[in-house]
Amino acid sequence: MKRKTTKNKCDKLFSQIIRSLSHCEWCFKRSNLQCAHFISRSNHQVRFELANGICLCAGCHFKAHKDPQDFVEWFNNYRMSDYKYLMKRKNRLDRVDYDKILSKLEKEAK
Repeated sequence: MKRKTTKNKCDKLFSQIIRSLSHCEWCFKRSNLQCAHFISRSNHQVRFELANGICLCAGCHFKAHKDPQDFVEWFNNYRMSDYKYLMKRKNRLDRVDYDKILSKLEKEAK
């Protein structure tokens, strides 16, 4: 399978897993749920780390982008161990193996 195709499958499955929480982690609403990332999706080292995924409603997702300082503070308080893990992991320069990531996500989805 082509790398881009595998990456797209990872994106879809990652989003599905995160949204399966069925409520916004910030305000607990159950509608208009979106998969958000604490560290930007452009950081491929942690893009598919479940610790980096957050289930947010559309309003809270917008609020997180509008006021990132408040969001970072909330994330650090609410998910401190994920925050610490991501801060260590985000700057690694490992080659991203999308086949391996897809396999891991498929196991998680079951």
